[in-house]
Amino acid sequence: MFMLVRLKILVEVKPQNFSEHEDQYIRNSILGRFVDKVVLNVGLFIAIHHIDSVEQPSIFPGSGSYFTHVEFTAVVFRPFIGELIEGRIKCINQNEIRLSIRFFEDIFIELPYSRGPTSSGPSIISGTLIYKDPKEGSNRKLAISEGDKCLVRVLKVKFNDVNLKLSKDKSISPLRVTATISEEGLGLVKSSG
Repeated sequence: MFMLVRLKILVEVKPQNFSEHEDQYIRNSILGRFVDKVVLNVGLFIAIHHIDSVEQPSIFPGSGSYFTHVEFTAVVFRPFIGELIEGRIKCINQNEIRLSIRFFEDIFIELPYSRGPTSSGPSIISGTLIYKDPKEGSNRKLAISEGDKCLVRVLKVKFNDVNLKLSKDKSISPLRVTATISEEGLGLVKSSG
C-alpha cells in the first residue's frame, strides 16, 4: 500500500528566499509541489522520507535565482493488485460504490464486481444498495449503506494524466483503484448504524 520511491526535481530558490535555511526551503518547496498530489505512474505523495542529495546550485544569467537538483525519497500510496483494503462506503450510485480510506477516496467497486453468486441484481434506495437472493425470495436481503465499513480486494490501479484530459472531463481522477467485494471473506465488515 505504501512504498518508498526516489524522485529528482529541480528547485528554484529566488533572491527573496536566500536568507532562509536551504534545507528547510527545499523541504517546503517539495511539499508545496507534491503534497496530496498524484505523481503520474508513481502514486499519491504522502510525505518526504528523507533528502538523498542536493547538487551544486547553478545561476542562470538574468534570473537572479539559483537552481539546484534535489534527489529525495518519498512515501507514496500505491496499492498493488490483490491487496486487501478496508474503508468506508462514501457513496453509492447506479454504476459503482465509492470507498474512502480517509486520505484517499478514489477506490471504486463497479457493480458487476459487487454481485454475489446468488444475487439477482441490485436496487438503490436512498443511499443503500440492496440485493435480494432469488432462492430466498424477498425475505433475505443484503444491504450496503453509505458509511458502512467494507473489505475489498484491489483488481486494477489506473493512472490518468489529468493535464491532458482536464478540458474534456473535470471529474477524472488522477489515480483510480478498482476493487471487488464478490470474493469469499470480502464485503461488509460492520454496519454504520
